[in-house]
Amino acid sequence: MRILISLVIACFFAFSLSACVNRDAQMENLGFEKVGNLNNPQMYHNAITLNDGRVLIVGGKFNAEQMELYNPKTKSFSLSLPLGHGTRHSKGIRLANGNVLIFSRNDKTYFELFNPLKQTLVPAGELSQREFSLVPLNNNDAILAGGFRYLNDQHTEAVSDVVRYDSQKNTFNKAGSLKEHCNANGAAQVDENTILFPGQKNFQLYNLKTQKIQLLHPSEKMKQLNLKMKDMQIIQTDKGDIFVFGNRYLFPFDKTKTSFKDVYLLPMHALEYVSSILFSADSRFVTLNSYTKPDKDVNSKASFIRNEYNTEINEFKITPSGVSLVKHKDLSDFQMPPYAAIAITGNTLLFSGGDYGGARPVKTSYIYHL
Repeated sequence: MRILISLVIACFFAFSLSACVNRDAQMENLGFEKVGNLNNPQMYHNAITLNDGRVLIVGGKFNAEQMELYNPKTKSFSLSLPLGHGTRHSKGIRLANGNVLIFSRNDKTYFELFNPLKQTLVPAGELSQREFSLVPLNNNDAILAGGFRYLNDQHTEAVSDVVRYDSQKNTFNKAGSLKEHCNANGAAQVDENTILFPGQKNFQLYNLKTQKIQLLHPSEKMKQLNLKMKDMQIIQTDKGDIFVFGNRYLFPFDKTKTSFKDVYLLPMHALEYVSSILFSADSRFVTLNSYTKPDKDVNSKASFIRNEYNTEINEFKITPSGVSLVKHKDLSDFQMPPYAAIAITGNTLLFSGGDYGGARPVKTSYIYHL
């Protein structure tokens, strides 16, 4: 019996090794480059690109308190500091000074401030709010609004508080209230005194000095397209440009007129779901798309990352005349690892970890050259 069990275990590991080798070969044939492994297998984790190009890995389903750093020069990962409140839902934003404000959701939201140069991590307080919209400010502070407050396993309540993070004091202070509730649909700094928040039916312009809210109605084109606020995401690039993204439509925001410009229809194949959009430093961006309905016709479906059938990478560039497709790569029936952490660093797209089925997290990581 022991011999049989040993043979089964040996066959399992041999099969797993063979599958990994085959996957690496597939990835290389598709234009991906294998880099160093994560130190710990991980899924559901998040990636934040730092000012120097390194990528910070936080959260995840397993060993969520342990942060890791990816160095694009050495193409390897190293262990960083352990979080005090790391959870599967840990995320972070890079502040103007390069520090990272990390927030981990449980019954409350716990904040920690990470200095990647000094390699220090200090507590930054806690809030009852979670699933809020958060944006870094130009003066190293940050501001968040909306979300929910946890009451018990069956109930939550909507929160309209606006809260400001003071980077000098490392504290949070209430700074007004929204007129309409919002969730984690993004936010952006329009100018030194104005923040653009989402709402339920309108956008909201928040004044940092007066702490007052002015409603901004969706554009006529948004109404014609029947886009709902809950389906639109506010995005701000490293250059400060602001876009609202919904379905296949990208709306540039005119900061001088505080209004939306012409709508851009992304020139890609019909999408069923766009989960996220990543911007690089030179006005290029990559869409992350997924769908679960099989279709062999590449002209009818497009997907990315999590997908059981087809996978595509679509890279775009914003020009004065609109949005143009720079690169389209059809990965056919190859399945990318779901729940990987993804980030753009320089001219590469980093994929770290993920789940290869049955909640089996992996260490393997790849880069794709844009």
